Amino acid sequence: ASTPVAEVEAHLTALARHGMFDLTIRAKTEGGKSLDDVMVALWQRYGRDWAGRDLLRGRWQRGLQDAEGRDVDRHVDYQG
Repeated sequence: ASTPVAEVEAHLTALARHGMFDLTIRAKTEGGKSLDDVMVALWQRYGRDWAGRDLLRGRWQRGLQDAEGRDVDRHVDYQG
């Protein structure tokens, strides 16, 4: 069973992870793209299909790869 503390910890972990993704994307593209670009691209590509569901690892990695323009498998530790 999930406790309120565990839920807060999960949200904070996700927030930190996504902040790092955003900073990495901005650094790799010299400020040309951000996590916002990834989310817009994912919504345009999969929007109605994944609204309200978990985003599959492969789709998430493809979105990051599209933004950064390189293979992201080595630095993405996505745990859902």
